Amino acid sequence: MIAHYFIPVIIGVCIVGLMIFFRKQILSKIGNTWWIHIIGFVFIYINIVLLVFCYDLLLINRLQEFDMNNDGVFTGKEITPEQKEMMRRVVSDTARKFSIYTGLVYSAVITIMLFLTDLFRIYVWTKYTKKTNT
Repeated sequence: MIAHYFIPVIIGVCIVGLMIFFRKQILSKIGNTWWIHIIGFVFIYINIVLLVFCYDLLLINRLQEFDMNNDGVFTGKEITPEQKEMMRRVVSDTARKFSIYTGLVYSAVITIMLFLTDLFRIYVWTKYTKKTNT
């Protein structure tokens, strides 16, 4: 369970670390705007995966509250309608398991929207703030 979430996070942190370490070489090749948005994409992705991981831990901890004798197995009085509902929420985790992939899509969409907004801001700034010498 932990590797499922932490491998993408570790890869993302390594990418950010390398980009910060080699920022002068990267900035000279791709420019400041691209660099900022690539870093932003990775940070958004890391946040999505870590938030899903924390939510998964929260559900598991809530489920463990129903285990009265702490043996890891639900038996007898431990099985209640609330426990069954919590078990269903923990087991129905397809969306959480695919978050490492859907996080890429959401991060890309958010970053592209921010990038286009930034390009539009740069275009408007350069077009309407140039002083003409007439």
